[in-house]
Amino acid sequence: VEIDVRLTSDGVPVLMHDSSLDRTTDGTGRVNERTWEYVRHLDAGTHFSPEFKGEPVPDLGTVLEYIKGTQSTLVIEVKSPGEYPGIGDALLSSLKKYGMERRVVVVSFDAGWIEGFGKLAPDVSLGVLYVYPFATPPRGEVEYASVFWSAYVLDPTLAWRLKRAGYKVWAWNVDNPYLARFLAWKGVDGIVLDRPGMLRGEE
Repeated sequence: VEIDVRLTSDGVPVLMHDSSLDRTTDGTGRVNERTWEYVRHLDAGTHFSPEFKGEPVPDLGTVLEYIKGTQSTLVIEVKSPGEYPGIGDALLSSLKKYGMERRVVVVSFDAGWIEGFGKLAPDVSLGVLYVYPFATPPRGEVEYASVFWSAYVLDPTLAWRLKRAGYKVWAWNVDNPYLARFLAWKGVDGIVLDRPGMLRGEE
């Protein structure tokens, strides 16, 4: 299960893809300029469908508590960590509170931040996101390389080279079952997609 996390102005990690609240909620402003008290009362469901009207913005703790009772691994993408001073400490504090350090993979496009977070949290699995990996971080720090799917098509040896370097290889933004099967054939270890039922033929 993959989620995106940002930090409110008072230091609460919340689930939010965008830096702004405007597109997906009935609130306004940037996440890092709003308190958790403000964010927690927003409607984050109506944007997606009327049937989800009133669905709140979850904080990370709520999700960790839920995932802890399942067999799932949680992939936490830290969005633009440079915009959120203290997000590493807040994230690690939440993971420790729920005993989830070994049940998550923390990923980001910011490879430098990921390496720094790894020094704070040696028990947490780490990954770096790429559109195309022109350079990859030291293998000792990072276990996963998650790459935009088209890179594997444009560079036929990419998955093989990343795996040979010791990474577990994912492809993200996959929205077609035939593409997913092709990528599996190319050797990727994981597929990141918005419609999990797609690969089971349920949609």
